[in-house]
Amino acid sequence: MTIYNTAAPLTVYGLANDGGSLAVDNIGGIVVAGAMSAAADLVLQAHSPITVTSGASIIAGGDLTLVAFSSSTTSLTDVLTIAGAV
Repeated sequence: MTIYNTAAPLTVYGLANDGGSLAVDNIGGIVVAGAMSAAADLVLQAHSPITVTSGASIIAGGDLTLVAFSSSTTSLTDVLTIAGAV
């Protein structure tokens, strides 16, 4: 399952794919505020910060990839904050 979005930020309260991979690609940031899981690979890709809150969890049966691209043309880094279970 692949989700493309343009929210700034996209807040995920719960998302699961028990039959395969899961990919979320957002133009803005991503806030994981609940459980996310995939039976296979799980990819979160944001063009702004990714935040995993303290009550959240991310579980992948395969590879887990978290990518926070720069949200600025003058900066090559962005923020990845993990306070929950990954």
